[in-house]
Amino acid sequence: MCVIDTDTNEVYIARQGSILHYNDTGDISTLGGEGFKLLPEGVIMILSEFKEWKIADTFETKSPFLFI
Repeated sequence: MCVIDTDTNEVYIARQGSILHYNDTGDISTLGGEGFKLLPEGVIMILSEFKEWKIADTFETKSPFLFI
């Protein structure tokens, strides 16, 4: 999942069960490729103003109350 906060222009990515890759230049992809890393499940990342992904938070992927 990718979310853009239109008030702040912040970009967030998170993954649970699906495949999502990211690279060091701020790109995301479901296909991956050279230079891409698999986003771990249960991690929410934010794209910094310097176009670098940083961990913003984590979540429990097995929770019956999980809604993303």
